[in-house]
Amino acid sequence: MNDFSMSEWRRVERAHSSAAIPNVFCWTKFGTESGQPVGDILRRKELERAANRGVFVWGIGNSLGGTFDMVRQTEGNIEVLFSPMKSRPKSIDVRPGGLVVWLQFEGLEGQVDDLPEFSLVVSRASGSSGDAKRSHFALLCERSTPLKLENSATLDATRIRNYASLSALGASQVTALVRYLEEINTVPERKYDVAMRANLWNRGFVRLRTPVEVSSEMQADLYSAYAAQTADEWVERVARLKSKLSESAMDRGNEYMPRSRSSLNKRQPSPRP
Repeated sequence: MNDFSMSEWRRVERAHSSAAIPNVFCWTKFGTESGQPVGDILRRKELERAANRGVFVWGIGNSLGGTFDMVRQTEGNIEVLFSPMKSRPKSIDVRPGGLVVWLQFEGLEGQVDDLPEFSLVVSRASGSSGDAKRSHFALLCERSTPLKLENSATLDATRIRNYASLSALGASQVTALVRYLEEINTVPERKYDVAMRANLWNRGFVRLRTPVEVSSEMQADLYSAYAAQTADEWVERVARLKSKLSESAMDRGNEYMPRSRSSLNKRQPSPRP
């Protein structure tokens, strides 16, 4: 006779479904962004990953807070779990009025440096209020295998808490550094698929700098990069686009100064897929 009751079996099944969820991780939800559906974003991020020898930069709209670097030192390697958004995309994300490409990021001591050579981070040009978008952030991610939606696990959002405050996530927190609590039986589960995973690389999280609006003259170059089919095509087309964006940034007379070599490009070379 089986000694487990039905409720105990269900606890075992739930524990198995969340066994792959780490105690501490970065959780980000994704959907249509900057006029691109998820499939198109994922395809170009895979080309970026291949071109950058495993590294890709994932743009996010909110900060992870000032304790992030300290947490990295305490926790060591942190995994990023990507979950599809359940809500419908906003009209401004489906049909943005304009786009910007972010060329640089802010270092630990406030210095500005270039993003990885073949990374392309695009966001809409204006915020929800219609003002020019001057604040954007990114996760620096690394993965040795191709990016694909794989639904490797399921997590329960009621068990997720902000890492530092242990408070529940706010509605505007699309991306957060979180802790995963023990099972909570007093509230209904809110399940999300874990559609993709990666590891945080290098700094892990950065504030982006130097947004350059994609002019009508540059749109063809942007869409050409989007249409790349191989990593070599991606390298060529992104280099051409970023060269024009850099010229535009310098022509504006701001403080933009391209670096001869980004600190984020200092990787041991390995063959590109």
